[in-house]
Formats: sequence, structure tokens, C-alpha cells
Amino acid sequence: MNTLLRRLVVSATLCLPLAGQKPTPAAALLANACNRFARDMNHELADAGHPTFSPASVAITLLMLLPGARGDTAKEIADVLHLPPDLRDSRMNTAAVELLETVGIGVKRNPSRPGDGVFRMSNDLWAQSGYPIVPAFANTLRTTFAAASHDMDFAKDPEAARKTINAHVAKTTNGRIAELIPVGLLDSTTRVVLTNALWFKAPWVEPFHQSGTVDAPFTLADGTKVQVPTMNKRDDAAFVESDAWTMVSLPFDGVSIQCDFVVPKDGATIAAAEAALLGDDWRKTKGESVTIALPRFRVRGEHSLAAALKALGIRLAFDPAQADFSGINEKRELFVDELVHQTWIAVDEEGAEAAAATATVWKAGAAAKPREPKVFKADRPFAFALRERGTGLLLFVGRVDDPRTPRD
Repeated sequence: MNTLLRRLVVSATLCLPLAGQKPTPAAALLANACNRFARDMNHELADAGHPTFSPASVAITLLMLLPGARGDTAKEIADVLHLPPDLRDSRMNTAAVELLETVGIGVKRNPSRPGDGVFRMSNDLWAQSGYPIVPAFANTLRTTFAAASHDMDFAKDPEAARKTINAHVAKTTNGRIAELIPVGLLDSTTRVVLTNALWFKAPWVEPFHQSGTVDAPFTLADGTKVQVPTMNKRDDAAFVESDAWTMVSLPFDGVSIQCDFVVPKDGATIAAAEAALLGDDWRKTKGESVTIALPRFRVRGEHSLAAALKALGIRLAFDPAQADFSGINEKRELFVDELVHQTWIAVDEEGAEAAAATATVWKAGAAAKPREPKVFKADRPFAFALRERGTGLLLFVGRVDDPRTPRD
């Protein structure tokens, strides 16, 4: 293997849209494709035991791979992302720009509303100094994903490079993702590291009052009952239920982001709740008077995604003999060694904070109120998602199995 490594860095700051900005047809189409990918990935991670992740972070990272992939390598990535023919090649770049604009890129917060939500995103491609990156690839990352380029020296000191990347991700995520890239993942054969980092924080439109938080029973998956601090309020909220689950959606103040919570009913599974969460059932919600009981919680997900992505159909990208990333380096010597991903989410009386980061490591080789309020009571394992209302784009997805377990 060669001992050179190059990295290219993409950086951008996003602020959430102040209102539900209507997406363009291309942006809506791309958001739908990304959400189909989110359902597939959630299934793979659920099988591994803890499906808390940021579909948006992973999807954006894969979308940034596409301009550098060629042939069947590109086709596999596009197929796993469910990109329709209308969103292949340069049309994907246009759709990506429009989608990011819709969810907030370039939108400034209202200065008279300093408490509104904040959403930061930094995309970074870190490349070995002197390693020839195809100019068109760097330009596409810059124009489509607001990218900036940076040189690194993985060949001489991969550990120093790892610390630099992790520090950058930690800064973007307000310190919530401090060690995205683990010790030993980078070495002298690394050529390119591509990262995406997200950080979100926003207050509820109607916060829970601290005085309403009391200890209440929560039934774990094994039937054990535990006492957990549970927030309570009666509110006008978007609500829908089926025979298997109950869903409530709570909006954040000043932005077009909402958090959907789904809890299974007696006799139903958490999988049924997650299926509703990841489908279009959230669009069926209507305004109701709802009594809400929701535990405070903090959850974290940490994943190596190579196995899951291979299972979904991205195989050539990981094959040193067959990967074709000649759109990044013309020698066709790059292959993806690993994708690592972390997500951190906290929900309390005031609102929510969420962070996520994904890294790709390349190496060289070859309505009316009812008389009685509806009830949403999260007293057993439940699922949740943060999504952008205009497009429905899933930003963060998670499961709460035990609210007592803080995952810092």
C-alpha cells in the first residue's frame, strides 16, 4: 500500500428555517429518498440492538461520496440511497443544494428571537498533503455542500491527524461528539477522511413546567418497573393513534423542526412503533387536546457502519480491488475502509439538544378539541425522531429503552 493520504474539508454553518419553507420538487424527492434509506438503516441498526442515529448525517456523507465514485461503485451507493433516475449525476447536486437550503442552509435567524433553534453543520474532507485530488470533486463539494479544503499529514502522524479531526467535530457538536474517530482507525495508508457533523438545540413552543415533573413508573422491556423523572403537561398537540401505537408531535419554537414520539400499546412491539415513526403516519396527525407524560431522557448511539452498508448493498466501495473512486483520485487506488457514526440526544422540560457525526475513512490499495383529552403516556420503551416539517427529512432517530441510563 502507498503511504500517502489526503483529506479534503467541507465546512458550513446552518441555521434552521424560521417557518415551514416549501421544498422544491427536487428537494422533496431527495428527502423522500433519504428517508427510505433511513428506514433501511434503522432496520440494520435495530438488529444490532440500539437504533439511535442521525439518518441525515449518514445520508449527507454518502451523498458527498457520490461525486467521486464511478461506474458500479457509484451505482451501488445511489441505489442504497434510493436515488431515482431524476436524481443521478449532476441532478443530485442540484437537489442536494435545494434540500439543504430548505432545511436551513444560508437562512439567518431572526435577531429579535435569540432563543430560536440553532442547527450547525460542518462537512469536512481531510486529505493527505500532496495527494492529488481531482479538482472537479473538490469544487463539487464546495459548491454543493459548502465545502472548504484542508491538507493533513496522515502518513507522518496519523494520531495527530485523528486528534485534529476529532477536535473539529467536537467544536461543531458543542462537545457532544468528542471522539468520533477511535484510536487505531487511521494509519499511514489513509488517504482521505470525509466527515459530517451536526448540532441542534431548540426550545419547545410550549415547554414542560418543572413543577409538573414527578417520578413515575416506567416498564422496561423485560417487565421490570422502575421509577423515572417524568414530565407532564396538557397541551394542544398533533396526535394520531392506531391499534398498535400512539404518536404525538411537539414543535420547536421559531423553526420548522418537530419531535415525533411513538409508544407501542399493550401487546404491540417497539418495532411497530418504529415502523410508524419512519413511515408517513406523522402526516396523519391532527390537533388535539393531549395529556402528555414523557420521561426526561438522554441517549447515545455509536456505530461502525461498514457492515450495515454492505448488507444494504454498498459492497464495491469497500473492496480494495474493485472500488472506483477515480473521481477523487485518478489512480483509482482509493477504497472505503470504514464509516463511523455517533449520535447524542437529550430531551428535557425546556427542549432538545442533539448532535451527530459521521466519518468515512479511505485508504489506498487498489383540529377541534374533543370533550376528553387524548392521552400520550411514554411509560414503556418508545421511539422518537426529529424531522424537518417542510420536507419530512429525518434528522435524528432514536429509541429509549431505559430513561434512567444517561449516555454522555
